[in-house]
Amino acid sequence: MLLSKVRADWHKLSAEQQSHIGTVISNKFQLFVSQAQAKLALQRLGLLLAAVASLSGPQACATFAGQCVGMLSGGEGVQHHMSECALSMLTALAEEVNNMDRGRRRDLVSATSSQWGDIAGLARGFIPEQMAAGYYGLVHGALLCLQGWLRMSADASSSCRMSPGQLAASHPTLLSCLFSLLGATAAEAVTAERIEGLACEILCDVLGPGTYGEDSQQERTAVDAAVAALLSLRDVALTPGPAGAGVARCVASIASALAQRDTSLVCGGAAAAATANGTSSSNGGAAPAASLNVLPLAELLLHCVSRPERAVCEAAVEYFVCANTLPLEQRHPQMGGPLYASLLGPLLGWHSCYSSSFVSWNEELDEDEEAFYRFRDQSLTDLLETVFLMTGPAYLQQLQERIAAAAAWQQAEGALFCLKAVADMLRGQVASPSHPHAQQNSELLRALFEDLCSPSGRSAAFLSNPYTCATAAALVGAYAPWFESTPAAPLEGALRLLLHALCFEHSWHAAARAFKVLCMRCAARLCSAPVVQSLAAVAASAIAPAPLAGQVASYVAMPLEDRQAIVEGLARVVTFLGPQDVNDSALNIQQPHLARTQSIISHGSSTAAQGGAAAKQLLQHLADELQLMAVLIKGMEFPGQPPPAFVHPAMKLLEAAWPVLSAVADAPVCRQDRPVLEAVCEVHKRALQAARGSAKPLLPTLLTAVGELFTATQQPACLDVLSTISEVFGEVKNAPELAAAQKQSFEGAVAAASAVLMQRSAASQSLSASGDLLRSLLAVADAHLVFARELFVTSSVLPQEQLTGESGRQWLLAALQSQQLPGMSAGLLKPADCEAFAKLALRQPPLSRGRFDALLMDFAAIPRGEGSSDALLAYEL
Repeated sequence: MLLSKVRADWHKLSAEQQSHIGTVISNKFQLFVSQAQAKLALQRLGLLLAAVASLSGPQACATFAGQCVGMLSGGEGVQHHMSECALSMLTALAEEVNNMDRGRRRDLVSATSSQWGDIAGLARGFIPEQMAAGYYGLVHGALLCLQGWLRMSADASSSCRMSPGQLAASHPTLLSCLFSLLGATAAEAVTAERIEGLACEILCDVLGPGTYGEDSQQERTAVDAAVAALLSLRDVALTPGPAGAGVARCVASIASALAQRDTSLVCGGAAAAATANGTSSSNGGAAPAASLNVLPLAELLLHCVSRPERAVCEAAVEYFVCANTLPLEQRHPQMGGPLYASLLGPLLGWHSCYSSSFVSWNEELDEDEEAFYRFRDQSLTDLLETVFLMTGPAYLQQLQERIAAAAAWQQAEGALFCLKAVADMLRGQVASPSHPHAQQNSELLRALFEDLCSPSGRSAAFLSNPYTCATAAALVGAYAPWFESTPAAPLEGALRLLLHALCFEHSWHAAARAFKVLCMRCAARLCSAPVVQSLAAVAASAIAPAPLAGQVASYVAMPLEDRQAIVEGLARVVTFLGPQDVNDSALNIQQPHLARTQSIISHGSSTAAQGGAAAKQLLQHLADELQLMAVLIKGMEFPGQPPPAFVHPAMKLLEAAWPVLSAVADAPVCRQDRPVLEAVCEVHKRALQAARGSAKPLLPTLLTAVGELFTATQQPACLDVLSTISEVFGEVKNAPELAAAQKQSFEGAVAAASAVLMQRSAASQSLSASGDLLRSLLAVADAHLVFARELFVTSSVLPQEQLTGESGRQWLLAALQSQQLPGMSAGLLKPADCEAFAKLALRQPPLSRGRFDALLMDFAAIPRGEGSSDALLAYEL
């Protein structure tokens, strides 16, 4: 708490107060510094001293850093203990400086430049000495300190204060000291791993794309030395077991950092290609020495990727991705196709697969689910795309061979994932006739999908596993555009696969999403009534199983989002059917949901009336079925104009559902459940939006039903239906009775909503507690103002006198200064602000639409506490 207080309020203290507090903290530190057992107290006081020093200016910061460096004398006993304190305080000081703003940071970095030289110089000898003596805690502390001070760059834009060349020139053995810690042993494996990991992080900071020196030869020499150091770790990195894996990961991470820094130097440039061709470089001289290590480094990285550990492969990804950013003519011949072809084996063989012992994530102990999927979906996918780009058809041929030789589901699933990873790139190549591999890739892709979608295919043998099924479903979804553009693609087999995947919980989401996308894209090829009937029947068994006679429909565990996706896909196909089939097919899809809804109403009322968790689940079950019907109706939008005398399918669906909807709306227990009522209103809204003009005959009945429902329940969703009516039909003309009903419904809803809000206000309920109702009330008013303006201005919602001139100003002022508004009641909105706004809003000539909208936003910010009245002054100009 004191540390946070110092950071936040130090600048508020006088110089005398700052000096006094600093002295008190320093005295406390001196009191504990000789007590080795007071480690925690010293640590806390050290953090305070570092914060005080950084906030007290450059001179104080430099003095404090110099004192800490003076404590780093090594030795045992008290001196060893003091070294720990000094390292901790120097690290804390670096963190404080790094968190400063740009100006103060620059001054502090400049003031402590001599101390940085001392720290770097000490580290070269201090770290090896403490490592040899077994003081691993001191080594770890020294590395943390070194990392913090290296990151203290004056410009705050780079991750390191010195480039590799600059660091090698000023502190020649520091980098080699850090490389020596890779693979170092300690009494405890965890300690060795921490030291190794920290040394690797520092080397990546220095050798990565951070700071660049002006002396190119100096930088090249330093990078060359770093590559040579990596190559010297080859034997250790290839050693089986955890120790070798740790070094291999470090080697891969540092090589990736170097590749990001200077791709042409590390991965081969013109000099490497010239050397391979037996010619000199373009300047007539010999190829630089750095390029001689290009192939050995690439070979080492290949060996690292060939290890089974995922972390090693993940660390190496950036190296291979960066290498492929160089034009082929600037690379050694082996750094092109041959390099990436060599990656196919390990990537397809094990890095893309679940472990051989994997059963489910509930039983998996050695693998982290999130880390596994993050690696596959991000790092591995990036690398696979690069490999495919360089290998072309050979990539797909390898996948065919892997699937054919698969002995377990993990291998087949891994191959399917690798095909999915390159979907965007492969689809682009196949769709481009001018691409050199278009024809061959197209044939290979069709063969892979025919195998997958055929019951007798090799891939199909592994679809009984839910994880393989999920990946296969995602694969089909990724290639949906290819199915759309390729008449020979096995579309029916793909749909059969997706419907099979709905049997497994793990593959629900992937299968539902793919089913929707495939139906959306290929609806024109599926527009046959028997096909739709078959698809609907199989889908219904998964998303809407029929209830048993005399019982409530069983709960469907599949998430509503996935069930909606399947219904959306079916609805899309239905809209492509002929007029003679579309209504029957739509009703056929809706029927299972109607049956389930009816079973809940008929046989679940007693359970719902009892309350509790069972009732809540049952009502949510009911709301879900209604939402699915709303999704189906929403999908009944046709590409063109329906034929004359054609009954719109949305109206057919609503007509079939009307008895059920009425029963739900009339049930007392349903009227008390918001999700159920929102679902009922959603069905009405979607029917209006889909049918549009065809829904006009329904308006009198619908206006009456919605009005009565709102009066009884005060549910905001009812007002949303009235907003939709206004948006779809605007002002009803040439039908006086219907126009009168629309106006009466609007006025009644606004009056009822206003009365509810006033009652709640009188009962001391805050306006924010009725936020949804207020939002819907304003939305219905806005919809009528925009789409049915005459109805709005002639209704009883507005005062009947003309709201212009002084009368308009007075009415507006009265509305703005109502104590019911939170901003006014909280004192944030002043009468002068309301006067200024009313004057500007009613000025003549009026503000332009853009400036008026901006005025509304600036004025609305005042009662929210986000703006001030000064913002209104600009509109007086």
